[in-house]
Amino acid sequence: MLIRIVVKNFLSFKDVTEFNLTTSTKITRHKTHKIKKSKFNILKFSAIYGANASGKSNLIKAIKAIK
Repeated sequence: MLIRIVVKNFLSFKDVTEFNLTTSTKITRHKTHKIKKSKFNILKFSAIYGANASGKSNLIKAIKAIK
C-alpha cells in the first residue's frame, strides 16, 4: 500500500516533491473516504491531475522505479 512518496532529482523533479495519502484533520464530513491503519488515517483513493508537461507521467515512473 502506497502511503507517501517523496521524489527529488528524478526526471523532471528537481526539488523535493511529495505525494501523500494521509488525511488532514479537515476531513470530518466524509468519513467513508478514509480507512484506519495502525495509527494512520489514509485516503481510500486519490487523483493526479494537472496541466500538460506538469510531471504526472514522471510521478508514475518514479513509483515504478521504487517498486
